[in-house]
Amino acid sequence: MKLRLFVWLVTIPIYSVFGAFTSNDHGGDEELIRKEQLSNRHKAVEVLNIRKEYHKKYPRGYRIHYKLRLTSLQKEIGFYDAINSSHAVNPKGIRYLGEIDMDKDLLEPYEQVYRLAYKVLFAHEGKYDAINTYDRGVFSFGFIQNNAKYGELSLFMKQLSLYYPEAYYRYFGERGIEVNRDEEGSNMIQVVDDTGKLLMGDAAWKYMSEDVKVIACFIEAAHDVSIRKMQREFLHERYTNLLLERSAKFHGKYYTWGELMGADEKLLAAAVTLGVNLGVGGANSVLQKALNEMSALYKSPDQINMELFLRQIRSIGNDDRVTRRINMILEAN
Repeated sequence: MKLRLFVWLVTIPIYSVFGAFTSNDHGGDEELIRKEQLSNRHKAVEVLNIRKEYHKKYPRGYRIHYKLRLTSLQKEIGFYDAINSSHAVNPKGIRYLGEIDMDKDLLEPYEQVYRLAYKVLFAHEGKYDAINTYDRGVFSFGFIQNNAKYGELSLFMKQLSLYYPEAYYRYFGERGIEVNRDEEGSNMIQVVDDTGKLLMGDAAWKYMSEDVKVIACFIEAAHDVSIRKMQREFLHERYTNLLLERSAKFHGKYYTWGELMGADEKLLAAAVTLGVNLGVGGANSVLQKALNEMSALYKSPDQINMELFLRQIRSIGNDDRVTRRINMILEAN
């Protein structure tokens, strides 16, 4: 592992924002607007049937089948309800691991060193269209599972409205799913329910977590390249950049993790996946402890054996989730 400077910061393009895409003031009668939004959402998805289906992992579950109107395609998928899990808090919630991966995505030049990180996240968190609404996260979406409980999903939606307003409006805004600022300046989700009533904040997320048509809007959105790109940009802005900017101490000298890891694909994959699982602070703590152990064997960072460092991370992580992810990184070609 050689010590070298590496420019890791991700530059997210800023696009023009059109008020028509992000404002609630669409003109005309609000009730008529809500009825139109609700109609748009119902048209977006055709619910086919619900049937009991045994599954060895989720014996209490059943599959909900529906078709998405994706351009000329009609797609049928299924996900499990009544999740048999110790983490389940919503008996009406669902779990859908998703089907859309990065095979057809054209990555930006800066993303090439994160290919392995993406693969690990897809394997252990879910795909671009993954949805969880059964656990304490209330509503989680995408391959890093941004959730509603801690505000990450509302922030994702807000940034989507700023950077990709057309996609935001197409899949969410015109269907009565929007995000705005509350009186304190925080991002607040709002949705038109099946009666035409406007729900906001926690009440909105609760409703959305149990409504198949709303869930379908998110799954359909993940088929759009701009939504997938926003997910990757959000990953780097909220986790990668913040962690790689953190300071690490080795034999009394300070470096950033970006300097220490350089363009090493496996080390970056470990950092990114740890950040998503443990948070930036938790990931920084595990990495520093592993680096401390390396200081007894090596005098300089560029002498450190990368595989040994990864094994030390796995040992210190002391978490089955960390172990599985680091094992996949170690086994990668």
